[in-house]
Amino acid sequence: MLTVKVKYLGVIIPRVSEKEEKIRIRGKTVVDLVNELSNRHGAKFRNLFFNPKTNLMIPQVMISVNGRLISDLNYFETKLEDEDEVLFFFPVMGG
Repeated sequence: MLTVKVKYLGVIIPRVSEKEEKIRIRGKTVVDLVNELSNRHGAKFRNLFFNPKTNLMIPQVMISVNGRLISDLNYFETKLEDEDEVLFFFPVMGG
């Protein structure tokens, strides 16, 4: 098991009731972390990140590991190390 520091920004904070948390996960990838967080925070978290019809993560979700977007790494298969910092956020849009 490894411990990961998770931070949330914007609309995610009210869904999880905290700005950051440390969590122990059994897996070693971002997808393992997302599944653990979904189990921990329930439908209010899961529905923010997953399309209920397809059960796939919505593309608007941005995730970074130690300051690097997972799209620049190995997406959801990005390996996590003990004490990594993972940030969940949605891009800010204006108009």
